[in-house]
Amino acid sequence: MGEGRRRHRGLILSTAASRAAWLAVGLLAAGCSVDRAGLGGGTGGTGATPPLIDAAGTGGSGSGGAAGTIGNGGAGATGPAGTTGAAGTSGAAGDGAGGDGAAGTGGTSGAGNVAGTNGPGEAGTTGNAGRGGTTGAAGTTGAAGTTGAAGTGGGGMICGNPTATTECQLCMNAGGSCVNGVCTFACGTACNPCPGDVLCPKGMPCSVDCPAFGCTGKIDCKDATTCTIRCGDNACTGAITCGGSPCDVTCAGAGSCRGGVDGSGTMNTITCSGASSCQGRVSCNGTSCRAICMGTLSCNMGIQADGASNTISCRGNGSCNGRVRCSGNTCSTDCTGPSACAMGACCTAATCTRMPQTLQCR
Repeated sequence: MGEGRRRHRGLILSTAASRAAWLAVGLLAAGCSVDRAGLGGGTGGTGATPPLIDAAGTGGSGSGGAAGTIGNGGAGATGPAGTTGAAGTSGAAGDGAGGDGAAGTGGTSGAGNVAGTNGPGEAGTTGNAGRGGTTGAAGTTGAAGTTGAAGTGGGGMICGNPTATTECQLCMNAGGSCVNGVCTFACGTACNPCPGDVLCPKGMPCSVDCPAFGCTGKIDCKDATTCTIRCGDNACTGAITCGGSPCDVTCAGAGSCRGGVDGSGTMNTITCSGASSCQGRVSCNGTSCRAICMGTLSCNMGIQADGASNTISCRGNGSCNGRVRCSGNTCSTDCTGPSACAMGACCTAATCTRMPQTLQCR
């Protein structure tokens, strides 16, 4: 039994040796060498030679390596991977809008131990962006238009007929108008609004006309060569001083001349004809002084006449109810109006005349 088994094992070994012999013959026929390690191991596949790098990025066209025969021994060693071809260079910038180049086809993979080479296609070059159009030249700026000549002033209102004299200039500076050599204040008009005091210039005639409720400031006419002042209803509420020859003040409006009137010219005439006019004190001097109070309740703050020749007339109803005083060379006092001169009339002039004769100084 032991010998028989050995024979059986020898037969098996003999059979294996026979098979190995046939395999060696097959391998020699296929052009393969037998590894010195013995017939037990198969031969490993030879690695493919790395392909050369194409200039300008063209991939090498390698063929796949032959598949290694797998022996009964250890697995054949894997060949090195094939190298990738150099990347293609970008194309030069082109004129106009270029299209995209066709992408190169990939290389074939190496079979078995041989590394596959890159495919033959080159990476398509990207077309250059087209050059932009040239920028149009900037338009030239038009020359600036010349400024039109200033329009001539409209035919504005000419106040009076001014002359090139110092007095006329002073008159206009004071808000008056030179009219035929007279400084005129037509107060309340566009030429002479008279918002405040009225000052007549020295050395020329002056005329002041105040409408109803006009001339709320003082009126100074004492330095004019002649002076004429007229006051409407409730006008001339400030003090009035009058000079020159003549000096004429007419308070015709009701309630006018409430601030008093002083005539200091050579020939002075103060007329208070409006009702309740001249509620301030009336006074005058000079060569001639005339005070005429003919309005109802006019001159009720009294009269003082100190001229060389004085005339006082109180004929208005209830007029001159204040003190009446007269001096100078001559003085004539007329208090014949109803209830006039309620406080009497006093005269210290060289010659005094009273009417009515019963009029007493109180």
